[in-house]
Amino acid sequence: MRILCVASDLLGNITFSEHLIGALRNAPGVELHVVRLHEEDYARYEPPAWMRRLSPLRTRQVLQRKLQDLDVGAFDALFLEFWEAALGLEEWMRRRPAALAMDLVPTLASELSARRSPSPLRRTLKRATWRVYDREFRRALPHVDAFAPICNWVADALARAPEGL
Repeated sequence: MRILCVASDLLGNITFSEHLIGALRNAPGVELHVVRLHEEDYARYEPPAWMRRLSPLRTRQVLQRKLQDLDVGAFDALFLEFWEAALGLEEWMRRRPAALAMDLVPTLASELSARRSPSPLRRTLKRATWRVYDREFRRALPHVDAFAPICNWVADALARAPEGL
């Protein structure tokens, strides 16, 4: 089975990515092709100016441009290592079995971000922004065949909508 694994080397994801890729490489019968999202990709595949402040949407654009020449038909399945990849590869997930491993989902990010914001106005703005991201993320969920949240916090957040939805 040929699997395309899309992983991230951004922030703390590199450790999780290494463990995930190692496990997939050791799985019997798996031929693994790995594409990693690096910090340099944001300069190389720079999205339009209006998108640069909208991190998940920016990531979607960068990832789509990085993978534009890859033939998804060459793979039997997809394994995505971060939730933003689901935004960028939704069309691919419709055509292939897909697994999504996550250390964060928009609902949890919204909750954690709001807790760190002392200003009620900033909390409101952050929640509104994360609701947009969550809506985009949840559009892709029907095309995911298996979820692998890294911990119970992520699994629980996956099961609930953010405040206000």
